[in-house]
Amino acid sequence: MKLRPLSAAVLLVLSSLTITVQAQDVRRPYIVQLADKPIAGYTGEIAGMPATQPTAGNRLNLETQNVVLYNNYLTRKQAAVRAVVASAPVLHEYSVVLNGFAAMLTDAEVRTLMARTDVVTVSPDVPRELATTYTPTFLGLDQPGGLWSQLGGQGAAGENIIIGIVDGGIWPEHPSYADRVDANGKPTFATSGTIVYDAPPSRWKGTCQTGEGFTAADCNNKLIGAQYFDASYRSSNRVSHWTEFNSSPRDSIGGTTGEGGHGTHTSTTAGGNARSTAVVGGVAIGEMSGMAPRARIASYKVCWTYLDSGQASGRRNACFTGDSVAAIEKAVVDGVHVINFSISGGESIIDPVEQAFFNASNAGVFVAAS
Repeated sequence: MKLRPLSAAVLLVLSSLTITVQAQDVRRPYIVQLADKPIAGYTGEIAGMPATQPTAGNRLNLETQNVVLYNNYLTRKQAAVRAVVASAPVLHEYSVVLNGFAAMLTDAEVRTLMARTDVVTVSPDVPRELATTYTPTFLGLDQPGGLWSQLGGQGAAGENIIIGIVDGGIWPEHPSYADRVDANGKPTFATSGTIVYDAPPSRWKGTCQTGEGFTAADCNNKLIGAQYFDASYRSSNRVSHWTEFNSSPRDSIGGTTGEGGHGTHTSTTAGGNARSTAVVGGVAIGEMSGMAPRARIASYKVCWTYLDSGQASGRRNACFTGDSVAAIEKAVVDGVHVINFSISGGESIIDPVEQAFFNASNAGVFVAAS
């Protein structure tokens, strides 16, 4: 049957309406921030609800009665907000460094949430990319009168400090993570070596997750924690590059020669063992040391390598905000002293990651961000 011009026009309109409706029904990742302050930043504004933010110089204690009371309050408030978008898959829930949740929302659900007075922002979860850092000599740490000498020497710098690395994972075979030294004082994993790190500090509450190419046995008294956060990344339906280790704390690039990807690079720079062998392209180029070589390291993997034909390398990294906030919150709960974040972003004061860092600092955690 041949369509008349009017019939064709009606068909075109109906077709466009169908496309519009389908577009509105597409779910995309968002971070929803609620009006009430998170636990680490709450200063007692609600009658009958004492403050939970620790006083200056103290750290957040999540086991106090005040924290439990306020957390129950936040849980009820979050449940009321989620109820209006009940069909939306929730990826992460936050209460310590951010009050809100990450979820897959349609356009209509976003508008519904933004119209509520108990919702502050609904931010698209756009992937960010990795950045880099510096060296001990550049900072003068190893010079006469430098920070290392002020702390009792390189062998004492960072003693019992826990550094949480929110980045691209960890390559546990790197000598920077060994908890033993050989007869020459160089880091080694050999059982014949001498243990030079005792058990993790008692404040440590974290874990070592098993995943592809990684087991709990890959952690030790130096590399005390390794976890991954990928709910937001998986929601994007990206296809992981063949170099990626899915559902695993392991860094996506590395090798038994001691090389590693970005997460390995930043963590060894922050707290890797002194006298570790530096390897580039399979060639040993000398010894290296982290800024705080006696610190303990806990890795929180939030960056994932995926296929991207638009890149010359055919791959690209994605670090989703929802996963990053979840990792920051977990790092605070786990008891880290420091969080290192060498990832792009930080363009707005209401950015979920910036808010998470602000409240991590309220909780007594030092934040270093590129």
